[in-house]
Amino acid sequence: VLARRVNFLLTFLVVNLVVAKFSFDDPKNPSKKSSVEIKDNGLTVGGNNLDLNSSKGGGDQSSYDAKGGSSAAAVRCSVTDHSMDMSININLGMNVSKQVTLVAKNLTVELTKRDKFFRKKVVPILKSVNFMASPGQLIGIMGPSGSGKSTLLNALSGRLKGREYNIKGSVAINGFTDIDLGYLTRMVVQDDYLLPYLTIKETMDIVAGLRLPHYSKKDREEKIIEILDIMGLRHVQDTYVGGISKKGISGGEMKRLSIALELIQNPPILFLDEPTTGLDAARAHDLLSYLSSLAHTTGIIVICSIHTPRSQTFALFDKITLLSRGFVLGQGSPMDVVTFFNDVVTPFPDNYNPADFIIDATSLVELVHKKVISASIYVPKDATIKEIELAERNLDGEEPLYEFEKSVSRDDISMKLFGLEVPSIESLDEFHKIYEQSVYGENVKKGIDNHLRCVDTSNPQILFENYGNIDSANMKILPTQTICQKIARLSPIPGPIRFCREVKYLTKRILLNTWRDPNVTVGLLLVNTIMAIIMGGVFFSLPRAGENDFDTAQNARNIIGLIFFVSTSISFFSIKGLVVTVDERFVMNKETYSKMYTPISYYFSRMVADFPVQHIQTLVYTTIVYFMTGVYDQNLKTSLADQFGLWTASTQAGVFLSYSFSYVLSSFSTSTNTVFQIFPLFSLVFALLAGYFVTFDQIPVWIRWLGWISTVRYTYTGMILSVFIPGERFSKVTTDFFLDQFNLWTTDIWLNIIVAICLGLAFRILGYFLTAFTLRNYKIAS
Repeated sequence: VLARRVNFLLTFLVVNLVVAKFSFDDPKNPSKKSSVEIKDNGLTVGGNNLDLNSSKGGGDQSSYDAKGGSSAAAVRCSVTDHSMDMSININLGMNVSKQVTLVAKNLTVELTKRDKFFRKKVVPILKSVNFMASPGQLIGIMGPSGSGKSTLLNALSGRLKGREYNIKGSVAINGFTDIDLGYLTRMVVQDDYLLPYLTIKETMDIVAGLRLPHYSKKDREEKIIEILDIMGLRHVQDTYVGGISKKGISGGEMKRLSIALELIQNPPILFLDEPTTGLDAARAHDLLSYLSSLAHTTGIIVICSIHTPRSQTFALFDKITLLSRGFVLGQGSPMDVVTFFNDVVTPFPDNYNPADFIIDATSLVELVHKKVISASIYVPKDATIKEIELAERNLDGEEPLYEFEKSVSRDDISMKLFGLEVPSIESLDEFHKIYEQSVYGENVKKGIDNHLRCVDTSNPQILFENYGNIDSANMKILPTQTICQKIARLSPIPGPIRFCREVKYLTKRILLNTWRDPNVTVGLLLVNTIMAIIMGGVFFSLPRAGENDFDTAQNARNIIGLIFFVSTSISFFSIKGLVVTVDERFVMNKETYSKMYTPISYYFSRMVADFPVQHIQTLVYTTIVYFMTGVYDQNLKTSLADQFGLWTASTQAGVFLSYSFSYVLSSFSTSTNTVFQIFPLFSLVFALLAGYFVTFDQIPVWIRWLGWISTVRYTYTGMILSVFIPGERFSKVTTDFFLDQFNLWTTDIWLNIIVAICLGLAFRILGYFLTAFTLRNYKIAS
């Protein structure tokens, strides 16, 4: 026993000596030991604490600042070019994303448009843009309105693929240009479209279920809580998102939720289009602070377009790219850009927001080129600003109000209008050349060239190095899509299983949002009930029998008029589904492009979720009308239950057909305004071809074919056959007499119902293909 104790003490002493030999003191906490310290890069790793200090200077260097956590991930720390050099394992609260470097070289985008005479016109949007983004950087794209900020975001994220766009140059990730960027990038659009009747936690849970199919429920919940903590949303996780009709979270919280949804899958690159729109200066600064911390902590690239932030917000960016009319007029750290404009354009005024300064200076160059250089303005030497503005009217083709004495230089005009010194630059093109030849422009080009020389694109296996948790053993050259899937940790799952999983979560999301909406659960039901009561009151207890044949025919005409109005109103019910589908189109395009789910999964889920709402409200409406108007007859050979069954089957088939056609219309409707323009047109045509005003056989042949796809016609015909049942009697006259008058005596009610259902299925299939086709064009525009 004594020997064992002595052996234990000796072992304990040896271990402590070894630890003391290879450990260093934590500079922030002397009592705490740290296992790694890299003084040259300002890096300290110890326990669960990591500090990577950022120099926030120019060039292509940047680093990270991360704290806490227990899950291991790989961070690449580069000395000059973040795409190479050393890799170390660290502990972070959130898994560090896969490290990539994004570059664009000589990127030019031209849009082909047609004028009012249908002549082609090529409009340049971006002109020879060089751009580089390294891991852990927050990059701001600034510029006046119409400068090309959103186009640059879409081009870098791979969302410009239409025939109307002519793209020159290249966009590469780690040197690879032939990559589906949808797997590697996420986009937070300017307008947040989130379902208002879901809580933050429910919204995150459904997106996590779609994006992380291989995670267990427990792992997904941990991931959600982790991201909510990072984005500062944990305290409001059970609050409804809200919207126009529902009070919910604030605008800043909604924007952070949109970002959190895109972070679920740890994307290497995150794009944001005007993320501060609608936020005050304080909330905009808070949001950019979150994004800066996110980039420095996880190592992802965050690129956002922004107008003129306040000075504190402007300083948060690691890099700024300044655009004007498609030209890059400045690029680098905020201080580099301000210094460049101070040296080249005009001196930086005291007590002035640097962001406002560079935007004003950019606008100054643009206005000088547009208004002053291109024409002669004759004004008095002591002209006021008002007189100068009147003189400028002459440039727009209008006559000046009075003659001026002599000319004044453009410097005097600019000094009066802007209070700045005018640059001696004749055009934006010249300004762009000055920037390209400056040390700042040369640094960007050298950084891109150095990066492309260092990466190896001969073997796709190089993409899997240093990303962590990716098995690259025995890896062969694979198709691009497979490579992107593995990079994004989207291991392929069988098609049917994926489809069922996506339908499950999408249907759940739609149903939760639908049934919590009082406009649906209470509003539509109340409206349909009131409408049914009014309809039943107008046609209350319609008599079937008459004192003579004329009265009997008049009673039949009243019932047929009721049937026509009911069938027409059923057709109009489908506009609700049409509006909802169009409103959701934008989010569907964004989510399907980012590979969250397939278009057919959304389309099928939408139909499944809509089915109970569509058919329950119609059942309530038609049931009230049926029994209030008394269109049934208990003295017939056909029982009352069978009569009501035929009535219900006909109306349900009609609403199925009407909503099916609404899916076709929604597939090419880009806004609710378009819906309200085209829907009444089709509804009116279908009502005219139903056979009520003119029997179907008397409609001219050249337009009669539209009657075969009329949603009103099949509902109207089925309801008539359910009331005027063939072989029965209507008062003293056989029903065949009335059916013959409307050319329906040869029509079978069940055949009519089956045809309506089959036509509805055909419309839904057509609607899907049209949706899938327009999806490509729509995502380009977004």
